[in-house]
Amino acid sequence: MINLKYMMKIVQELNKTIITSLHKSWIDGDSKSVEHAMILLKCYDDKILPWFQNIKDSDDVATNFALKIWDEIEDNTLFYDTLVEKVSLFCSNCKNTFIQSNFYDNVG
Repeated sequence: MINLKYMMKIVQELNKTIITSLHKSWIDGDSKSVEHAMILLKCYDDKILPWFQNIKDSDDVATNFALKIWDEIEDNTLFYDTLVEKVSLFCSNCKNTFIQSNFYDNVG
């Protein structure tokens, strides 16, 4: 049986790697990062979560992971909203109608 301390370290590193992959896909639009994140999420679902089902008081692992993902989604949304706001302000002051129309066509 794998030691709990060792397994918690695996969970911690896997969480970081999944979040990094998601972050790269959201910020950079990197499709390989999405594929990487999906493979890691499948591993998490297939291997990590079942292992912790047999451990007393292990609900924290799944809950903490879900909260970390939620925080990343929230941070990404805040980043995106701030970026859109800044670019929108720039475009509203911009005399180039090509830039204005392309921005509003793509963002709304």
